[in-house]
Amino acid sequence: MADPIPLGITGQSGFIGRRLAEAVSADPRFRLIPFRRSFFDSPDELAFFARQCRRIVHLAAVSRSDDGEALYRTNMLLTEKLTAAVCSCPEPPVVLLGSTVQIGKDQPYHASKRAAAALLARSVPVSVELLMPNAFGPGGRPYWNSVVSTFCEMASRGLVPSEVRPVELELIFADALCRRILDEAVPAGPTRTVAIPFQYRVPLPELHETLQCWAALRREGSPIPADTPFLKDLRTTFLSYPFRPG
Repeated sequence: MADPIPLGITGQSGFIGRRLAEAVSADPRFRLIPFRRSFFDSPDELAFFARQCRRIVHLAAVSRSDDGEALYRTNMLLTEKLTAAVCSCPEPPVVLLGSTVQIGKDQPYHASKRAAAALLARSVPVSVELLMPNAFGPGGRPYWNSVVSTFCEMASRGLVPSEVRPVELELIFADALCRRILDEAVPAGPTRTVAIPFQYRVPLPELHETLQCWAALRREGSPIPADTPFLKDLRTTFLSYPFRPG
């Protein structure tokens, strides 16, 4: 059996980063190289981290800010620092950039991801642009990571959103997303863009109704049914939020 591939994750403390680190630790194909946010403040530490890796999944980024220009600059600075560290390596690791299937949007976050992908493609020997759908799962930050996290948190607190728009969500469970990322991390090349497909398409009103029903069952101490893969993943997510109805 081949030796495990040393893999590091920038943004390891974030929602996807934590789940991905757990997946790496459980996957015999890889060996996790720990990352700390402070590495970005030290070129020497960042270069040492990069030299230990054969693959780096670059997830570190600001996803929301009232200052779009600052968001763009921060995301590009993080990618520029990582690029410099990777290029200093005698054998530069493959860099997998966490991006979004909504990459075409005209917003600072999406512009920063397009620019980061272009920088990596022209600067490092092999890079992979990962276009990821919206992910949900335990540990998601309400009002930040996903509307699923927000609605789970609200239902657990006995709250109801002021508006439930008639839209459809295209989602992937965080564990499934991590498996796809690791599958893409195995090949050494070539430089490419990978669109990771969503698992579930769910109307937002249906999601809201399901969670409100589950909140009522939880108050009664009754079991919560889940007879489809999506409902099982949603139940796992919902039950991860403390139950404290108002």
